[in-house]
Amino acid sequence: EAAKAAKKDDLLPVLSPEAFIVRAGAEFKRLTLEGKPVSLLLIEIDQHEELAKKHGESGSREIFATITNILQNCLKEGNLLGRYGTGSFAVQLAMSLGTAKQLAEGLRYTIEACGMKLNGHKTKVTVSIGVSCFGDSASDFLSLLRSADLSLFLARDANGNTVRVRN
Repeated sequence: EAAKAAKKDDLLPVLSPEAFIVRAGAEFKRLTLEGKPVSLLLIEIDQHEELAKKHGESGSREIFATITNILQNCLKEGNLLGRYGTGSFAVQLAMSLGTAKQLAEGLRYTIEACGMKLNGHKTKVTVSIGVSCFGDSASDFLSLLRSADLSLFLARDANGNTVRVRN
């Protein structure tokens, strides 16, 4: 369990999906016992598969590296950042739903505005973000994760490049 919680992603300086789940679950318990808010962002790269096909493995790595850098620069120390799936990231935050939604909007805008250069061509990359918060739409860590996943589905369903909170 300890080895799994420490594992970094193979390609990026973030937690692997398995390590994120273990660490976020433990951090969720600690924060809720201290009476602190806990929010979760699930961030998915819009049209990830199409971008990977068009720009190849090196372009895909560049997209992930750029987004990782943006996320690391915008997050406070103590927030957990990890890969969540093939084209997605997860971020656990010790903040209220309103503050987490504001942060998510800022991240979405920064990623859209960064103008990545892939294979010599400027490429617009956008993300969809689902937001949830303990107490508002979730009563435990797994329901927090499910709620963020449903919020992400709503963001994707709105044609991406948006932030959604499930009410």
